[in-house]
Amino acid sequence: MSEIIKKSRVMSKKPFHLLAASLVLFSSSTSAARADQTDAAASSDEQAIRTQAADYARAFAAADAKTLAEMWTPDGTFTDSKGREHIGRAAIESFFHEGFASGAQTLDVAVQSVKFPAANVAIEEGTTRIASGPGMGSMGRYLVVHTKQDGKWLMQTASETDCRAQTSYEYLKDLNWLVGNWYIKDQPQGAHLKVDWSKNKTFLVMRYVGSQAQDSAIEELQIIGWDPHGEDIVTWHFGARGGFGCGKLWYDGKSWMEKASTTEPSGNTGQAQYKLTQLDNNNFSWQTSGRTIAGTRLPDSKELLITRDTTP
Repeated sequence: MSEIIKKSRVMSKKPFHLLAASLVLFSSSTSAARADQTDAAASSDEQAIRTQAADYARAFAAADAKTLAEMWTPDGTFTDSKGREHIGRAAIESFFHEGFASGAQTLDVAVQSVKFPAANVAIEEGTTRIASGPGMGSMGRYLVVHTKQDGKWLMQTASETDCRAQTSYEYLKDLNWLVGNWYIKDQPQGAHLKVDWSKNKTFLVMRYVGSQAQDSAIEELQIIGWDPHGEDIVTWHFGARGGFGCGKLWYDGKSWMEKASTTEPSGNTGQAQYKLTQLDNNNFSWQTSGRTIAGTRLPDSKELLITRDTTP
């Protein structure tokens, strides 16, 4: 009997150690599982916020002020780049309606960070850039505080501030595809267009020459740059006969549009609108319309096809 009791006592110790070890393993595995669940939840929440940023850009391009406003909480606040506060969805929707009245725009949104300082609270920071339309090239920084309500992330507060790129190139880089040599076959004897960046890529320089004068003096010159004061892409034109002009260039989502004023060698002034449409990497079309000189309306030009010159 005593032997049985001894064996029983010895056997009873073994489960105790196994139980203790099991408890440690269970605690560790439970903690790891909870950590994995927390990481998974955070990852899912971050993805939801990044998806919202993409949805924001799409609604902005569609000029859908109502959808944009509904991304805020009912009492949410938006502080625009001029420091004006718009409180509540109705006020935010009205702000976007007014902004879209100036013309269609597209927006690039770059999310730089998403942090979760507390449960159901997220802080998002990033930058924006108007990719086409009025104000094209304008850049900003934003900060958003999100709250999760009924399983959905909404903006509680959002603020934006204007910022400037370090170089003009950032505002002109969407025109980089123009760089190279082009052939204008629709011209009477044909013509060539040569486009280069200036030093440090601060301007685009466009030279037009006739087919028989490629190595002679420049016949036509156009320079494209960025106006930091007006926050516009601007152009300067210099004609072969001494005329000159200037204008503003923007992208409407399909074509590059330019509205320019001109001064002829005679002193007469005029204006015109130019339309440049990229067809693919090696072709674009060009056309003028609404031309006037000294108050006289001139006919619109035919659409010219300009092809990249790949001749060595």
